[in-house]
Parts: sequence; structure tokens; C-alpha cells
Amino acid sequence: SAVTLGRLPTELPLNVYCGDRFQHTLEFVDDLTLLPVDVSGFTYRAQIRSAQTDTAIMATFSFDLSMAAFGLVTMTLLPAVTTALLLPAENKSTKAATWDVELTEIADTTNVLTPFAGPVSIHLDRTR
Repeated sequence: SAVTLGRLPTELPLNVYCGDRFQHTLEFVDDLTLLPVDVSGFTYRAQIRSAQTDTAIMATFSFDLSMAAFGLVTMTLLPAVTTALLLPAENKSTKAATWDVELTEIADTTNVLTPFAGPVSIHLDRTR
């Protein structure tokens, strides 16, 4: 998924399977040239919540920034985190939630951008 910084978030739906490692690489490109944008000068935060207005955080992503200079940032949820997103006791096979990712510029912490956001479909695993 590619995005240009400084616009409204690009909608990016996520599908998470409980008990599995979830990993997705975000791609940042220049809107005109379609060349990668160096996004190594930012810190990253991303969370899943039941609803946008919900104060409870269901999950927090970790980030691999090793390719950020080339416009690629990988976000991850470990199996222990995805397992807790939907419990068998909830008696559901899927659950809807929402997520977004915020970038804060290291050189100017007042510059906060939200390049991606969207719905999350959480699917209960069958093998436990």
C-alpha cells in the first residue's frame, strides 16, 4: 500500500487471524514521481481499537524501520498479541475494529501525520 505524506489517511483494511503473527509493510512514495520517500526521520505509533472513540487499546504494533530510508516500514503484531484480540469465550468467529498509524517527525515533534487508517477484521482461529 502506497501513500503520500500530508494528505488524509489512505484507507487500508487489515485482516488479522488470532494466534498468527501479523505483518504488513507500508510503502511511502512521492505522488508525482512514484519514487520511494525517505521516512526514516519519523517515529511510529499504531494501535487497534474497537471504535475510533474507544479509549481502550486492543493492540499496539511494533515497527521495523530498517528500510525506512527506502520508503518501506513493516508493522507487526506477535502471536501472543493477536491471540488476545478475540477470545473463544466471546462466542464470535469474527470481530470488527479500527486502526491507524501516526508518524511524528523527529526534528519537529509538532509535525504529526496519519498516513494510513481503516477497519480491522479479526478472525478467530480454529486450531488452539
